[in-house]
Amino acid sequence: RARDMAEQQKQAGADQIGGVAHAMQAAAGDLRRQMPMAAHYIEDVAGQLSGMASALRERSVDDMIGKAADFARRQPGLFFAGAVATGFALSRFGKSSANRGSGGSRGS
Repeated sequence: RARDMAEQQKQAGADQIGGVAHAMQAAAGDLRRQMPMAAHYIEDVAGQLSGMASALRERSVDDMIGKAADFARRQPGLFFAGAVATGFALSRFGKSSANRGSGGSRGS
């Protein structure tokens, strides 16, 4: 059951990343005439995000867990730092989502 849930979340994450990549490509197209250099950088990032979304869709959850375990064995310090950063980002995302969902967003 957990594997099925992880697979669904993986697909949802890939869809989100793909959507961001698509939006960035559209923005780069709009900026191309006024700021060609910025448009080029945005297109590069969008391409990398699109590739990340594709890789996420193609890999199985078991494969991703195996690769993470291998990386943790080779680079434990870096793995731990990445886990802490990911946890921090997810908690910030969760708080932000909860505030939007309850209508409790703060003004600036």
